[in-house]
Amino acid sequence: MPARHELQTQEILNRAFNSTLNALRLDVEGALRQDQWREYAVGGWTAVVAGSGATAQAPHLEQVATGATGSSTALLKTSANAGLSAGRARTVIDFDKRLVMVLYLTVDAATTNGLLRVTLGKPNSGAGSGVGNLTIKGIGIRIANVTIAGHHYGTSAVTTTLSPNALTATTEYRVVVVSAAGAMEWFLDDGGGDLVSLGTATTGPTGLGTAGNCLLQVEADNGVDAVDTTFSVHSCKLYVAQ
Repeated sequence: MPARHELQTQEILNRAFNSTLNALRLDVEGALRQDQWREYAVGGWTAVVAGSGATAQAPHLEQVATGATGSSTALLKTSANAGLSAGRARTVIDFDKRLVMVLYLTVDAATTNGLLRVTLGKPNSGAGSGVGNLTIKGIGIRIANVTIAGHHYGTSAVTTTLSPNALTATTEYRVVVVSAAGAMEWFLDDGGGDLVSLGTATTGPTGLGTAGNCLLQVEADNGVDAVDTTFSVHSCKLYVAQ
C-alpha cells in the first residue's frame, strides 16, 4: 500500500490536472459560445416593395423606406437557409434554445400610422410572409411612429408594451431581444452604455418552428399616411445556444 505522503502527492497532482482540464474546458466553452454568435452580413438581402416603397443596402445599412404614397410598404429579408441550430434542419429554429438578437437601428422618418418591424421567424413566401404582424412562431420588435414595443408569436400574436418606449428620430439605438422556451425580454441602450430592461413576456414561442420559417426581416409600412416612413438597421447579430 502506498505511503500516505505518496497518496497526498498523487491527490494534489490529480487536482491540478483536473483544474487544468477545467480551465481548458472553460476556454473551449468560451470560444464555442463566441462561435454561437451569427452576424448577418449586410447586403444581398431580398427586397420586396409596394407603392412608393424603396430599399437601400450598403456597408452597415439595411434601409427600408415607404416613400410618400399612402399604403406603401418596403421590406428586406435574409435567406431561408439560416442554419441556426446544430443537429436541426438548416431552415428550422429551435425556440426552446436561448436566442439573443442584437440590433443597432435608427428610425429615420416616422409617421402617425406608420409601423416598423424587425422579426425573426417569417417564411419566404406563403402564409405568414410579407409585411405585417407575426402570424407564426417568431420574435422581434414593432415600432409605431417612434414608440417601440415587443412583438412575438407563441400561440398567438402579442405586442408587449415596453417602458420606457419613446425613441427619438435619427438617433442610434442598441436593442436586444432575448427568447428562451417561451420567456421573452427586451432591452435598450440609448447611449449610456448600459442595457435597460424594457419589459418581459411569458407567451413567446416554444419548440421547433416550421421548416422554412426562419427569415430575419426588416420592414416599413406607412399605413394610410401619404408621408415617408424610413427605418435603418445598421447591424444585426444573433446568438443561438447549441
